[in-house]
Amino acid sequence: MWTPAQLAATHWPQITSPPEFCMQRENTAFRARTTTGPHALRLHRAGYHSPQALQSELDLMAMLAGQGMRVPTLAPSASGGFLVPLAGQQASLLSWLTGTPMGLSGEPLALTGPALTGPARATLDTAPPQDIGLIHADLVNENVLIDGPDVHFIDFDDSGTGYRLLDLATTLYKAADEPDFPALHQALLSGYATQRPLPDLPLFIVLRSLTYIGWVATRTDTPSLSTRSDRYLTLANRMIDRYLT
Repeated sequence: MWTPAQLAATHWPQITSPPEFCMQRENTAFRARTTTGPHALRLHRAGYHSPQALQSELDLMAMLAGQGMRVPTLAPSASGGFLVPLAGQQASLLSWLTGTPMGLSGEPLALTGPALTGPARATLDTAPPQDIGLIHADLVNENVLIDGPDVHFIDFDDSGTGYRLLDLATTLYKAADEPDFPALHQALLSGYATQRPLPDLPLFIVLRSLTYIGWVATRTDTPSLSTRSDRYLTLANRMIDRYLT
């Protein structure tokens, strides 16, 4: 079993001190000091994504960074690659982005300012053609960092090809309990519509709410499983009611 310190010493010699535990979600993340500044050392959840899928995540981040988006940049290992295979696991090292998470799932947003003022399958199959392409697929509050006037995006391990509206639906689903949800909803859609056409969105919010029920059903070892299940079911029923009325 690799320790973060062994991993750093063997594969990323630019790390100057033992990495410190930061958080655990799908991946376990450590904050690491390097010769070029702080980085995030990620131990990817075993069996969650294939090495090919993880490499595609890194390729996507590299492409976005090259286009000027504020996303983590990749740090090469001693072998020159960006993904290091371990015993049944993979690891990667990314630049550490500064900022505060936009919020925490299940808790009200605490941010203020002008950024904040402003049968399903059959329906989807018969809907007009949708905008499909590369998406983040997990734009929850914790994955959006606010750093003064700058906004950074992290955690691309669910990214891939999908309906682009799913990203909007994820953000709005997570804001469903906000007292100023109508204003948040309108502000997000207005901003998005300045860049690309915006088809009808409510169906995608329903679909996104159902994915969380599927997610928790596959993770029976998740802490607070009962609480999460109840919350996800309640929100899904609310989104369905809103869509049907």
